[in-house]
Amino acid sequence: MPLLQQFIGQTLEKFPLLTASRLYAMVRERSYQGAPDHFRHLIARYRPRPVAEVFRRLRTLPGEQTQCD
Repeated sequence: MPLLQQFIGQTLEKFPLLTASRLYAMVRERSYQGAPDHFRHLIARYRPRPVAEVFRRLRTLPGEQTQCD
């Protein structure tokens, strides 16, 4: 299994948007015997997380800004 973990890590570094189903097909070719739903659970741990965006809250005084729908 360590070789598969290395393969998964290297593949996700190169292609971070690769779907779990495509990665599952690639790993099945390399003798992985597990189920697809269990594999998706494992991939969630290895997939790189996107960087969180920082939002600044806009604060205005009453009557300072108008909004319309």
